[in-house]
Amino acid sequence: MPRRIIRGLKCSAAIAFALLLTGCAVQTFPTMGVLREGLAGMVGAPVDALVQQIGYPESDVTVGGRKVYTWDYRKAFTYFVPETICRDEITFYPRGRKEVVRVCETHQVEKTVLHHCTIKVEADEAEEITGFSFDGNADGCEHFAVVFRNLPYEACIQKLSGLKFVVNIGTEPQEKLTAAIARCERLHR
Repeated sequence: MPRRIIRGLKCSAAIAFALLLTGCAVQTFPTMGVLREGLAGMVGAPVDALVQQIGYPESDVTVGGRKVYTWDYRKAFTYFVPETICRDEITFYPRGRKEVVRVCETHQVEKTVLHHCTIKVEADEAEEITGFSFDGNADGCEHFAVVFRNLPYEACIQKLSGLKFVVNIGTEPQEKLTAAIARCERLHR
């Protein structure tokens, strides 16, 4: 099998695994769900609309006529926490007698936590968003999710006006519009 196909299969497996992990994170952390829903709402919009929301990307790469934009946030926080270490001290006395005393000492230990989030957005030749992925922890992704959490509900509904028109003339199912309105309510109310 050619290397290109093997590489493609490995990439597909990695993407499937990342999506599985993202699905788990969405259920665990509301931040991840807000970010996923916010980015899903941007599919079909111009990349410039996302840039206005979350700022300029750190990098972009063009592959086969498609561009992949990457936003990356990383911040390390260091703090001190108390850590107690206990040990038994044994004292031996004449005639075989011994005494065991538990001695505990508490020290301040430095801990470092990394808040990180990476968003990748794919765009077509017309610079419209066709897909996205993200990876990180809830604390890091909050950096981006807060933007989508604070969008006004009316702006979200206003973006649906084209979809409402399509539903009215019968080319789209009503369920799609209902789901989009429900998404706006979840994100902004």
